[in-house]
Amino acid sequence: MNATLGIAIAMVLILTVIVMLFAMQAKKHAKHRKNKLLAAIEALAGKHHLDIEYQDTLHNRIIGVDIKKKVLVFADWKNENVHTEVIAVKDVKDCTLIKRGNKIIEKTKSGKKTTDEYVYEIQMELILPDGPIYLTMYNEMIDGVLEKQLLTDVATKWREHVMKLMD
Repeated sequence: MNATLGIAIAMVLILTVIVMLFAMQAKKHAKHRKNKLLAAIEALAGKHHLDIEYQDTLHNRIIGVDIKKKVLVFADWKNENVHTEVIAVKDVKDCTLIKRGNKIIEKTKSGKKTTDEYVYEIQMELILPDGPIYLTMYNEMIDGVLEKQLLTDVATKWREHVMKLMD
């Protein structure tokens, strides 16, 4: 009995250490990713002589704006690389939020139809003279379903910022 208890305690301790190591590694990777994104935004600002007055960090992406010059900057972490965009808001013809997903229609027991919308991605679409640019503001695979409402609110706020700068 004592040997079984000792083995059980040892197994729990080993599993706890393994989980802690994975958590520490994930935290280290997230910090590395955020530092790379911040460095990319700073490099864009320096290269284009921008003063980023306002920015938001959205897990694997950062969006910022130089209000005086009306320039939007965006950095996105994809496949272990940083992808960036610099967008002059004066060139933006329209700005919309696109929710990608599916509509789910179900019948209740009473026969009434209910419709739910399943959204797996939200993108801000910026219409430019040479074609649209899509900035991903939420992706369920990266951000998780628990972050959807927060990032939807952030996307809405940024769309409003862009629309104000367009005026």
